[in-house]
Amino acid sequence: MLHPLHSLQCHLYRTPHVHDRQGPTCYDEIMQLYHFYHLLHTPRMLHGALGRFDTAVWIRVFGQSLVAVFIPIFLLRLSYTMGEVMRFYLLYMAINVPLNLLARWATRRFGAIPTIAAGLVAEIAFFVLLFQLTPANWPLLIALAAAAALSDALYWVAHLYFFMRVSPNDDNISGDMSALEIARQVGGIIAPAIGAAVLLFSSQRTLIAMSIVIIALSLLPLLTIRTIADRPTTPPLPFRAFFAGWDDARDYLARSLFAIHATAEGVILPLFIYITFTTIESVAAVPIIVAITTAVVTFFTGRMERRYRTRSIIIGSLAIAITWLLRLAFDAPFFLYGTIFLVGFFSVLVTLPVDSNLLEAGERKDALSASMYRNMFGMAARMVFFALVILLTEVFHVSFIIAAGSMLALAASAIVALPRRVLVVQQT
Repeated sequence: MLHPLHSLQCHLYRTPHVHDRQGPTCYDEIMQLYHFYHLLHTPRMLHGALGRFDTAVWIRVFGQSLVAVFIPIFLLRLSYTMGEVMRFYLLYMAINVPLNLLARWATRRFGAIPTIAAGLVAEIAFFVLLFQLTPANWPLLIALAAAAALSDALYWVAHLYFFMRVSPNDDNISGDMSALEIARQVGGIIAPAIGAAVLLFSSQRTLIAMSIVIIALSLLPLLTIRTIADRPTTPPLPFRAFFAGWDDARDYLARSLFAIHATAEGVILPLFIYITFTTIESVAAVPIIVAITTAVVTFFTGRMERRYRTRSIIIGSLAIAITWLLRLAFDAPFFLYGTIFLVGFFSVLVTLPVDSNLLEAGERKDALSASMYRNMFGMAARMVFFALVILLTEVFHVSFIIAAGSMLALAASAIVALPRRVLVVQQT
């Protein structure tokens, strides 16, 4: 939940001659995409359970994106050192991993919607604690990490399980997955720019208060969903039965490897940009660029055929790995922001097929456990990432190398799986 995901307002990069050119501006093109998406999906957004779910996601992402990218910077500005910021994130991930078991139990016991609501309450508690944070206040920082961990575990385990329940396309979930991703990214396009403006012209506390109100509102669309059973009726599969073979574990490994890259992109890179360029505006541009790229690419690649999924993972992973290595050599502003755009594009080529494979297989076996393991293993991978960064002391170069290595490992695992995946697709 702390990972800023992402957006850019086009006027940050417009030059006078771009403003004056004939034809649609960058803003116009983005809004055309937005309106076209809603033209296709308005009936489902207003009437379907999946549409109301997408709406709830959009509202939460908007509220969260006002602040999320700035959280590590808030800590630096409160005189916490870079090492202390890394230890805060390590603590957050370490607390989170076992709480996923609690989230599965709560969803099974009380249902997905009450568990999502509890996650939102914990998220609001996180922001209230952030509101009160002072320099060198480690007891409060530990409480902050615990609230963040509880919020993430409760929200995401129940959230993904509920998504699988409301998705009507059990055998090919990529279309619904792409619509959900677009809802998330559209919610993140404007929010970071608004957050930066509030920080520049008002205060950090005003921004946090705005986030609390909007996140609380995200529960309302979920409360209108009456027709979907939100708790499992069958007992959970034991761990060994769920992961009976390598094919069952491969997609979870892929998601965990991608989580390392996502953490470096969402936490480390904004810190690098802030330290390099020293302005809030330079950081706000990061999530906006990613959100625009991801929404556009997801819109056009959403219904990817199964036979192309593994090849897409290989291409996207290799391209992201190369991008991380190039960042080690070049740090010019134009290059950095250009790579953020490219990584947003290539990330969709990885996450959409990986999540589609994972959730389709998980729903056939045990949807709630699939959701739990996806989040748990991803957080465990992030925990290892921050532990390595702390042990190796040099934050930025080490992070870039680890992120590149994780994507190379992901590409290698996909290459090994390619013949098997092709055979399975041919048989179906």
